[in-house]
Amino acid sequence: MFANWLQLPMPLDHAGYGARDLGAAIGLFRRLGFAPTEARELAVCDAETGAPRPLGQLSAHVMFANGYIELSAPTWKVADNPLIPLVQRRDGLHILALATQDAQQCWASMRELLPALPSVARAAREIAYGKRRGQARFQWFPLPAEVFAEGIVCFVEHLTPDLVFQREVLDHPNQATALLGAILVSENPQRAEDRYRPFAGSGRGIARAHPQGRLRFASHADLSCGDFGLNLAGSEALVGLEMETASLGALTEALDRGQMDYRESEDAGILVALPALNSFLLFQEGC
Repeated sequence: MFANWLQLPMPLDHAGYGARDLGAAIGLFRRLGFAPTEARELAVCDAETGAPRPLGQLSAHVMFANGYIELSAPTWKVADNPLIPLVQRRDGLHILALATQDAQQCWASMRELLPALPSVARAAREIAYGKRRGQARFQWFPLPAEVFAEGIVCFVEHLTPDLVFQREVLDHPNQATALLGAILVSENPQRAEDRYRPFAGSGRGIARAHPQGRLRFASHADLSCGDFGLNLAGSEALVGLEMETASLGALTEALDRGQMDYRESEDAGILVALPALNSFLLFQEGC
């Protein structure tokens, strides 16, 4: 199914869905057996003062020990929210965030590859889950949209990771434990792979491949998008997520309770199509 793939040296920090109806998206993920957090508004920080202001986006999160899935909807109150034009096109998987330990250093390295790189910005969100509450802070920068047209592709540094990744929100009825990777669909999978290949660090002294940094690239024909009920014809898009679960049995029990359709994948995992979000999830059992 996936002739083209990369294993990056950095993990996915998170993948994000954008939807016009956030409540429906959260409800769908509950039926999948996840336990999303309550939705909160995201903020962007002023470049000079650091003071937060609304980004115009509500988000809930499906948390894992080292990453998460973000479920978002624009509030339609901030005209330049970057999610708005993507959601106006379709509900779907619109954000791919790669993790970095140092956003400024990463930005300087990426600027050698992409001269027209937007500058590093600060963002924040209120944490209202777990035992610790407060404002989580991040540094991040997007990659140029004219090059990475499949969505908001960015690098993120957590400034308050202990506040974000709390033990109390890591357990899910489907026993999902990790976000392993993302799947992109393209008219030209090789060309899509080539755009991401420099991130693999060939000749740049970057450490070995990360097990949670997998990117796969497929054509529309490879995926039979119509069979999944996906509205993606002719587009370059983020289309799927690879997940790990501690138990495929627990996963299928959760899917049955949620009355979700699923089928066995080619590699003995479980594939769940999400036509409402123009995507699918591919689960495999962890060791």
